[in-house]
Amino acid sequence: MIFSLFNDAPRVTVHVPRVHRQKQTWQPRMGDIFPDFQAPTTQGWISFHDWAEGRWTHLWNLGAAQCPDFLTGASIAERPGDPDGSLRSIALSRGDDVENRDWLGRLALTGTATVRFPIIADPQGILHSALGLEDSGVTHRQFHRSFLIDPAMRIRACLDYPTAIHRTMDELVRIACELRTVDGAKSRQLAMMV
Repeated sequence: MIFSLFNDAPRVTVHVPRVHRQKQTWQPRMGDIFPDFQAPTTQGWISFHDWAEGRWTHLWNLGAAQCPDFLTGASIAERPGDPDGSLRSIALSRGDDVENRDWLGRLALTGTATVRFPIIADPQGILHSALGLEDSGVTHRQFHRSFLIDPAMRIRACLDYPTAIHRTMDELVRIACELRTVDGAKSRQLAMMV
């Protein structure tokens, strides 16, 4: 597959690697309305839009229960940092609901971690695939992806990390605070124009 761009300048071509030529699928991007879905979580079934609408939301993928990434990700997400507490977290796990609940129970019993945010069960990877959280190539590599979603359900930031690099809540909170500040300034500017 080759994409060609024309104007008065010389022809520019882009050669897409063969492995990526098979199929174009939708990938969530900044500015898109985040898709709604219904799924089991460690806190019961949710309809995502009903759960998240009206608040800033951080949705992120997490490894399956009992893997090191699960505990590290869970402990990072529980750190305080959002000054007004309006940023909600929800994680997406490849573990099933029973496995996730069992693991959280064991973490609480041992005092290792207390997880207060819901964890979505996605053992078949349906949401992972739909949200572009796994490489669709032969290797099926998983990577860390975080979505920052505003109260109107628009994706305001997409952050991708290699699995060896852990996310920090400080960075996500900083981005959310900056976006809220920019949104507030735009609202004030529009009000002054009316």
